[in-house]
Formats: sequence, C-alpha cells, structure tokens
Amino acid sequence: MAGPLLTPEAVIAAADVRYLANYADVIALNDAAGFSVKRDYPAGTAITQALTPSGKKNYCVLIHFVARAPTAPSGIQRVELAARLRGAWEETHQTAWDTYDYRNPDCPTPEAVATARRLGALSLDFDEFYYDAGEERFYAESGPVTGEEMLNYAYATHCRTLEPLFRLRYRLKSAVLSSIRGLVWNSQEIALWLLEHGYEIVPKTGEKYVSPFHRFKLSEFQRATDAGGTTFFGFRVSPRSLFSNMVLLGAACVLLYYTARRKPLVRAVYHSTPLTTMALLLGFMVAHEGGPFVLKLAVCGLARLKRRTMFFRRKVTPTYRAGSRSR
Repeated sequence: MAGPLLTPEAVIAAADVRYLANYADVIALNDAAGFSVKRDYPAGTAITQALTPSGKKNYCVLIHFVARAPTAPSGIQRVELAARLRGAWEETHQTAWDTYDYRNPDCPTPEAVATARRLGALSLDFDEFYYDAGEERFYAESGPVTGEEMLNYAYATHCRTLEPLFRLRYRLKSAVLSSIRGLVWNSQEIALWLLEHGYEIVPKTGEKYVSPFHRFKLSEFQRATDAGGTTFFGFRVSPRSLFSNMVLLGAACVLLYYTARRKPLVRAVYHSTPLTTMALLLGFMVAHEGGPFVLKLAVCGLARLKRRTMFFRRKVTPTYRAGSRSR
C-alpha cells in the first residue's frame, strides 16, 4: 500500500504525466501536492495563429493538477484540476499585465493580443475526481480513470469555451443569471427601504451594512421609536405608517371597485354606512399588520435566495467525457 499522495512527485508519478506526448513542461507546485502542465490549443483554432513577431506561439492551455490531503483514515483524497489560458509574455511580465512592448520579438503582436481577448477562453475548475490510496487509482463518477483521461477532460472542456456559439450562449446565460442576481438583491433592498420608511421597522442590529450572507429572521425586526405618533381608530401609528396604510387601503378600494363592484356583498357594504365603516376599519387593520409582515417575509425569503445567487455556476458541457478505463 503506497499511501496517499502527499508530495508533488507522488502526484506526478500517479498521473504518469511525464510520459504523455501531448503535455509538456511538467512543473511541481511549491504550495500543494500537485503539478502544472501545458498543452497547445487544437490545431486550426484562431488562437493558434496568435503568434509573436519571431513566429513563436504565445498562448497555450495551462492545467493545474492538485491532490488535497485526505480528511479521513480511508485515504480518499479530492483531486482538483484547473484549466486556463496561459500567455508566455503575460506570465513573464505579471507586474505590468497590460503592458506590451510590441518592438520585442517575444511579445505577441497587437493582433495576437486582440485575438486572445476576443476569444475569451474561460478559466475553469474541476473538483469531481478522487484518489483512493488503498487501490492506488483515481476515480470519477463513471468509475476508475487515469491521469491522462482527467487531463484530457479538463483540456477539452476548456477548449469548448473557444467555440463562437458556446461563447454566445455563455454570455446570454451570464446576462440572465446577473439579472436574476440583481433582481433578488435589489428587491431585498427595496423591501428593507419600505419597512424603514413606510412603517419605521428596522432590523434590531441597527447596522447600516449587513453582510450578504446574513439570514434575516422575523424576530429580528423591531418598530423604531416614534415620538410623533398618533392614534387612528385605536391604533398607535406614526405619520409614515398612517400614510402607507392609507395608500394600501385606497389601492384596495380602487381594485374592488373595478373588479367586484357588482358583487352582492360589495354592493351591500357600499350601501351601508356601518358596514362600510367596519370594512374600512378591518382593511386598515389588515394593512397595518399585514403590510409589514409581508415585507418582512419577503426580506427573509430574499436573504436565502441572495446566498444562492452569489454562487450561480455556469456549467460547461465538454465534448470529451472521462471514460471508465482503469489504470
């Protein structure tokens, strides 16, 4: 039993990466049990034509392959891969990422830089692989896999992001997800604003800034102290809440008039002063208690949706699937 993969050399040996013809520049990582490796983009793609004045390729795919330390005595380790576009010039000049010396023969041409930016190859992370130290093999959901299959999977998925149709779909989906995220976040801010300025109800924390991860609870809200309140039909209300309740009550009356004015019950209430008074009092009570309650429910519900929208994932479907071939 060889045990878990705890060093970069152990991971390199387990993945057999040094013997793979399509991958080059295997480098052991200094801060993790893993390695980085490079591979050229597929021949015929536009990015392979992004050259330096001396005719060298500036861009390739850089893949990181890391085995995390086991968290259980079984020796099962999570294996994480990351694939991204790597530019030789950009990596060498990290302190001035957007500075290009086009007179330098090793610097990509303006056309090459424009091509790389236009294609927008995405940086992707993969965490669906494991290493079983007892069996000394890697696993995916489909079964045992080799290091080559895992690298090919990350490579093919990353290259999928170069397709024009894919980029269009990805941007559209990104726009939709961003719109949903903005709708949820803005809706919560609006609900909190209506609670504070319409009913003078605020969270008990009293903090101006609330963490995006904060989950509001109904018991967390309180009515602010109102020194200028008044009494309306036995209710202690502030000028703001009185105005808000009257707006809701007026809107309800208009809605009933245009949708149910011919109903017998509505006609009976309308033609009877005592019933009209009682209906208005009941409506005011519902608005006074129900309006803030609905807004607080909205804030609590949107707080839970807010956490989810922060981690929307735009999954990429690869053209290559890791097989179940064992080592």
